[in-house]
Amino acid sequence: MANLCVVGAGYWGKNLVRTFHELGALYAVCDVNPATLRAFEEPYPEARLLPDIGRALGDGWIDAVAIASPAVLHYELAKQALEAGKHVFCEKPLALRVSEGRELCELAGRYGRVLQVGHLLEYHPAVEALAALVARGELGELWYAYSNRLKFGKFRTEENVLWSFAPHDISILNAVLGRVPARVNAFSQTCLTGGVGDVALARFDYEDGLRAHIHVNWLNPFPERKVAVVGSARMAVFDDLAQGAQLQVFETSLRRDGSLPVALPLRGTAIDTPGDPPLLAECRHFLDCVERDARPRTDGHSALNVLRVLEACQHSMDADGSTVEVPEL
Repeated sequence: MANLCVVGAGYWGKNLVRTFHELGALYAVCDVNPATLRAFEEPYPEARLLPDIGRALGDGWIDAVAIASPAVLHYELAKQALEAGKHVFCEKPLALRVSEGRELCELAGRYGRVLQVGHLLEYHPAVEALAALVARGELGELWYAYSNRLKFGKFRTEENVLWSFAPHDISILNAVLGRVPARVNAFSQTCLTGGVGDVALARFDYEDGLRAHIHVNWLNPFPERKVAVVGSARMAVFDDLAQGAQLQVFETSLRRDGSLPVALPLRGTAIDTPGDPPLLAECRHFLDCVERDARPRTDGHSALNVLRVLEACQHSMDADGSTVEVPEL
């Protein structure tokens, strides 16, 4: 089992600390905030508490790092870790520029190290089941898809809502649809902090004519995390906040009245999707890839596919929603 250090133990990092501890891999916790570190003394007495990443990267007992710092630091910290010979698990987004993400992939290959990115929801059993339905053609001809990620808070000042929320939605759509959009149109609105968008809407167009939309918003009065894929035979909805079954499939029930399509009552089926919690599955997968020297499902290449869509969306937002081509890798 690899010895792992979690770098950045705040809002999300504490969940990585807990999960890697459960898996028996937690060796150290690194954070620049002394108060944050002190909070781990009692629950994790066996873990080393380190005030800066230099201590972690210089420790020969540490095989891997899991980075959960603010997104603006991901590239630099991941680069330092790879150059120090550590395997890297990095929370999303891998970097804030495609060029930076590409450099990290090259470094991982050069040093023969595992690079996995925290596209958490690709490890959700319901998302895996949804992707399998699409891959088997059970929804028929795909007509459109959408993803909504809405809540009130937690507000960021380091990155806008697109870069904070949309990596989840883009990674899900890439995985479920099995393709990357060819062009995007995106819009944002700033309400709270100058220069930081609080609401973003994006349209994705694919080479085969498929279209998808995402809506991310941290100024919404109610939470919603849904992905829908609509096809000629069936429609499938993943509802991450559902109390019961989180994946439902509906027959696309239509009849024709002359040239007019008429909706018939929907017949829905709840799909049972047993499996481990996504974070546990994701962290276990990383440790397994380190152990076997294997390529992760959400590797650097997968992260680059998300980054190039994000970067195109940002360019479109900066140009007031103009169409922007998604660059090739």
